[in-house]
Amino acid sequence: MKIVNKMYSVEFDERKGQILSLTNGKKEFIKDEMPLFRMCLRCESGEEKRIDSNMAVLTDISNEGTNVNFKFVFDKECEILIAFELGEEIKVYSKVMNIGNKAIEWISCPCFAVPNDLIGNGGKSKILWGFNEGAIIEDLEYREKGFGYKEPKYPGEGLMPVFPGIVQMQCMAYFDGENGLYIATHDSEENVKSFDFKPVNDSIELDVRLFTGCDFGEDYVQEYPFVLKMFSGEWQNAAEIYREWFEKNKKSDFKKIS
Repeated sequence: MKIVNKMYSVEFDERKGQILSLTNGKKEFIKDEMPLFRMCLRCESGEEKRIDSNMAVLTDISNEGTNVNFKFVFDKECEILIAFELGEEIKVYSKVMNIGNKAIEWISCPCFAVPNDLIGNGGKSKILWGFNEGAIIEDLEYREKGFGYKEPKYPGEGLMPVFPGIVQMQCMAYFDGENGLYIATHDSEENVKSFDFKPVNDSIELDVRLFTGCDFGEDYVQEYPFVLKMFSGEWQNAAEIYREWFEKNKKSDFKKIS
């Protein structure tokens, strides 16, 4: 299934629900095939069970105008609904109906990887990451030789990329000065999430996890959108997209200090 408008073209695998292609007509942003979603389920004894869309059965896919909906069933565990709203920007929502008695700890959707054409790998791309004061990543190997990728887990560590926390913004961006992809969660309630990236083969997976806060056996409804948006320019242009949303949706004014 392929949806095309003046901003981008996106193609889905109708057998698995994977995102096969996302392009602005100049650059392809999808490098490796990834499952559409990943989830972590937690049982009452503390053990976790990880599932993804490739392990579930895609029972229904529908295209209603500019909306694309997927329904997955994971036997004896849950049903997952993934909805894409394809306007000027792509908005993604997830809903998980819990059939079993495990807790839905987190969901990552959509999962995707971008090309590793960062400056350190001979290309000209960079990643904007809201870690601490904010960072521009130009060399993946340099980052991995430092503290590297740290999967968020309990008990937490100071370097785990959790928002709100050491990650200051609910957004990331991948860009080369001309072609850019803005990635964010527009959540005015500021629920817990993690924002990170890691090497996968010859690509970079942008790893965003939404922590649900659900109890055992409880359903999960994502009430805010995961947003993908094309832009042109440098990190400041991506930051302006986030700032415009943030200033319209902030809970209160902030006191300016000198």
